Amino acid sequence: MTDDGRFFMSEIAARLSGCEVPLNHGHAYGFDLLHAIMDTYVGRHPELVYTRDRAVGDLLLPAVAGVVTRLSTARELMAYPGVLSCQMNVAIGDCIQPKRSSGFCAGYVQVEGRTSAEVQERMQRILDGFVLDVAYTPS
Repeated sequence: MTDDGRFFMSEIAARLSGCEVPLNHGHAYGFDLLHAIMDTYVGRHPELVYTRDRAVGDLLLPAVAGVVTRLSTARELMAYPGVLSCQMNVAIGDCIQPKRSSGFCAGYVQVEGRTSAEVQERMQRILDGFVLDVAYTPS
């Protein structure tokens, strides 16, 4: 809503911004952004109560072509400091085929920290420990 009460749409056709941005904002500031957005769509004025102030970001885990033979587990990834959630897109035995997509990954973790620099440091530690081994298959 603008200062004069008019509705202003961001993103094309009410599409939410990519990846997990709405969830990250909710994690960072302590309110459900998706419900707040839905409230505005139906004409309600959401009450935004900020209960947190931290940085949260997504780390897309790398993927390479081949049959997965070894892979970090969601449980292992959740054990890193600051990891809020983990979504794996592949499992041992899966055949990964590269896709031309900005979201192509083996999975992702949402990571929190006091600052964006701390989030980046935590993400680097996760990347340094992430394991994805594949057996290459002839094309």
